[in-house]
Amino acid sequence: MWRGGGRPYIVKALTSHHERVIKREPRDLTFGNRQGDPLRQSKVLTRVLQPAAREVGLGRLTWHQFRHVHSSLLNDLKIPAKIAQEQLGHANISTTLGIYTHVIDASHRLAIEVVEKKLFGLSDATGRKSTVAPQSTAPVSDSVNWI
Repeated sequence: MWRGGGRPYIVKALTSHHERVIKREPRDLTFGNRQGDPLRQSKVLTRVLQPAAREVGLGRLTWHQFRHVHSSLLNDLKIPAKIAQEQLGHANISTTLGIYTHVIDASHRLAIEVVEKKLFGLSDATGRKSTVAPQSTAPVSDSVNWI
């Protein structure tokens, strides 16, 4: 259960997306390209994740750096380290904790929330795009270092 009270933004965005997706067959993808085929990793990285990260001041990120972000977010959300280890495919939990997991301070948390909004857009309770802008987008510290 999410400890922040209410559902996290990402859960709301994913639920809204799932409700809008037209699935004709049980095997159809929830996140596919226009033809219904799987998304290419390179396209997701260059067209979605990197532009969102740059826009919020995180600079150009790679898939490897997103692995660090993922591990750090799981740690911040109090998810057991064993789960992070398994998701990242590490043989030793010491790799997950000692190399991939970083403490997320308040400025990093703000940056992550802004990236979420850039990736999934602002939507109201019905899943429609909202015209309301985010409250504030304070600059992220220049010392952001995920690796």
